[in-house]
Amino acid sequence: MKLIGGKRLDESFLADLPVAPGMQICLYSVTGPNQSPEANEAAATVANEAAFDPKRLVSAGGEVVGAERYQPLIDSARQSGQPASGILYLTGRREDSVSATAIPLKGDPGDVLAVLTVAISRSGMVEAQRHIRAIAYGVAAGGILLAIAFSLWIAARVSRPIEQLARAAEEVAGGKWETRVPEGGRDEVGVLARSFNHMTSQLVSQRERLVQTERVAAWRELARRLAHELKNPLFPLQLTVENLARSRELPEAEFDEVFNESTRMLGMEIANLKTIIGRFSDFSKMPKPELERMDARDAIERVRTLYEAAGAGAGEQDAKIHFEVELSTEPTPMDADPELLHRALSNLVLNAMDAMSEGGTLSLSAKARGDKVEIRVADTGQGMTPEECERLFTPYYTTKEHGTGLGLAIVQSVVADHAGTIAVESRAGGGAVFVITLPKAEL
Repeated sequence: MKLIGGKRLDESFLADLPVAPGMQICLYSVTGPNQSPEANEAAATVANEAAFDPKRLVSAGGEVVGAERYQPLIDSARQSGQPASGILYLTGRREDSVSATAIPLKGDPGDVLAVLTVAISRSGMVEAQRHIRAIAYGVAAGGILLAIAFSLWIAARVSRPIEQLARAAEEVAGGKWETRVPEGGRDEVGVLARSFNHMTSQLVSQRERLVQTERVAAWRELARRLAHELKNPLFPLQLTVENLARSRELPEAEFDEVFNESTRMLGMEIANLKTIIGRFSDFSKMPKPELERMDARDAIERVRTLYEAAGAGAGEQDAKIHFEVELSTEPTPMDADPELLHRALSNLVLNAMDAMSEGGTLSLSAKARGDKVEIRVADTGQGMTPEECERLFTPYYTTKEHGTGLGLAIVQSVVADHAGTIAVESRAGGGAVFVITLPKAEL
């Protein structure tokens, strides 16, 4: 017990103090209890140097739970003689923290005889902070969701038309020139859509005009080529008939000689006419391939067997055509029409042999490259210029003195019908290489 200012400070004193909800008032005795005021004052100086004792901190209800948490504030008030405030965490939970103030109570000489602590619970404030934080998080989440929704709306409004334009451009590039896109809106995207549709409509009209022009040009070229090809055998036919007419006045022996020579010449030129007409007829009605599983190596062997003997007798004396064949050790399966493929390879081999009139080497190869089968026909002939290579597969174009210009066009048609491609690699004086690439079949 202590007597300060005529007041005895004990549990009864604390019980008489008005306490608000959530407030706790405690008293820490610096000196021992039940001492006289003179003894307390005499012992105050020594007691102020003593260590903190949690048992000396009491409340109206007795000892204080967690009294040791008050030590920093009480020690500060005892040493400085001034009130000390701070936040104390009585447990590990923020709800159990308090805002505490330690008030030193002094005697006449100014020695601290006791420390009065006032602690206000922070549970309400912590709960309010949590509530505010929850509201803030909710507002932030709502804002984020709203921003996402708004950005998606903006993206859908802007990016979707752009994606439609991109897909439409791909379709146009793939040959679907009638492709159109929606023209909604008056913004830049709408203007772009209208410009795109106008462009595709112009492309369609220009394509139609181009097709008509090409069709007319093709018929003109066909007529020119037919006239040129038919004119060559018609002239000797005319001379032969005139000779027959004049030979009627000759003696029988001479007439028989002229008649036999003329009929032989007529037969030759008529056969030549039939060959020319047959080539044009074949090109005009190329049959659709009848696909079957085959190996590219077999096609190469078939062509080599057919033409190797002819190559041995080609060219000038001691200048023969030598065949070189390089075949893959692995299977080269493909789905193809054996007869059409043989016809295409035969055209390439015959052209290569014609290009080596003084002899040379004709190379044939078949290899699998990934999901493709590559067939090569190469020669060591005169070669071709880049300009000739560009026009080589054009119908009716030929570099030969006597030719219809349909051989390589037929080869390209056969390869295209097999979903393949054909290319030529050549330079003047350096020979030529024809590369056929066809889809490889699954084993």
